[in-house]
Amino acid sequence: MRSLLQSACLAALALAAPAAAEAEFPPQLTKISGEDASLLIDKIAQAQAALRSGKPSLFRLQSGSIASYDKADVSPRDAFLALDFSKPWSVERLSSATSRRQQHLITILPEGPGPDKLVWKIEVGLEVSGAIATIAMMYEPVAPF
Repeated sequence: MRSLLQSACLAALALAAPAAAEAEFPPQLTKISGEDASLLIDKIAQAQAALRSGKPSLFRLQSGSIASYDKADVSPRDAFLALDFSKPWSVERLSSATSRRQQHLITILPEGPGPDKLVWKIEVGLEVSGAIATIAMMYEPVAPF
């Protein structure tokens, strides 16, 4: 028979296991500060919310995948709305801070890291005003190392 202490310890371990498996890692940042990366992700989340609520959205939206993948059949709008931007793997500023249009690359691993996993690579273009101009998303395999 287990003691009450043993049962409590086993229960605590069982609850901690999923939390450890879902441990969050900060995104890899390249040429962008953590604050600017958070602002970019928030801006995208606001664009998703506006689109869901039916508000007019004036940015260009593109999505694609390798022709034989299931994601090739999904519309850009559906792919964009289904994507969770809250836990990016990486955020990179592609253009200089003085460029007219700011280009960023966000990488999202929807199934987590792994050699046989697919990734979303999302290029986001911001106007000088900070408004989103373009979002181009590509669902593809991880590049071999």
